[in-house]
Amino acid sequence: MSLFQCSKCGCGEDTSLCHYWATRLREMAPICSACDPAVGKWHGEFPREPFALRYKREIECWLGQSIEIVGKLSRDQPDGLDKLNRSLDQPPVAERAKLLAHTGEAIE
Repeated sequence: MSLFQCSKCGCGEDTSLCHYWATRLREMAPICSACDPAVGKWHGEFPREPFALRYKREIECWLGQSIEIVGKLSRDQPDGLDKLNRSLDQPPVAERAKLLAHTGEAIE
C-alpha cells in the first residue's frame, strides 16, 4: 500500500483511496478522503489513525511479525539480526516448497 500523511489531520492514507495524485499534479499538499471537501468522508477500507501507527502496521504486515519482536531479536541475540536478514533473503517456506518441489531438495 502506498501511504502518505494527510497534511491537514495527520492521518495515514492510501494514495489510491483519495485524490492524492490529482492534488500532487496541482502541486498542492495531499489530504485524506475525510479532509477532502470533494469526498468529505473516510472510505472505511482501514481504520483512520495517525500516520506513524498506520505505517507501523503496514511494516508489521509485510514482516509477518511485530516490529518489537524484530528489535528484541537483534538486541537479545548478537547474531539475531544476521539470522533475520538471512531469513528475509529467503522466500516464505510455502513458496520455497513450491520452488524446490521439482528438485527434490529438502526445506531447511
